[in-house]
Amino acid sequence: MPRVLLVRGIPASGKTTYGNRLADQLKCSAHEYGEADDEYACIHKAIETMEFSGEEETVLIANFIKSSEIMPVVEAFSQKYDSVDFQFYVATEGDGKSTNVAMSTIDRMKLSFQTNEDVIRDLSKRFPQHRYFDCFQPRIPRQTTRR
Repeated sequence: MPRVLLVRGIPASGKTTYGNRLADQLKCSAHEYGEADDEYACIHKAIETMEFSGEEETVLIANFIKSSEIMPVVEAFSQKYDSVDFQFYVATEGDGKSTNVAMSTIDRMKLSFQTNEDVIRDLSKRFPQHRYFDCFQPRIPRQTTRR
């Protein structure tokens, strides 16, 4: 059964570093939203890589603040596979500084950030054929002290 590891978190939370480490450990590919002109191209690139390389797993890296942002990922994999294991990781170890995203935007993202548990509940209702795993709970502070 294919396995998709979704690394999510706010900007500068360490998503790319953590996602690439996971991919290195698993010897699979990592795909990051923002690398492609179209975010959906990233999803299809991940699927194509799995199909042509024979990889059983892939890592997707993005903010993924709400379950509605993850729905297109699950939908795309649902079109190719009858059942997929989705694992959710939340990156929280970044420096919080290496981003060009405005702090007011980051603060809004923190306020609307859904826990893995909430995301899994939402996705399970719409896509019950897949399995979902909460691999890391978020510890994202609700307010920033930086101005």
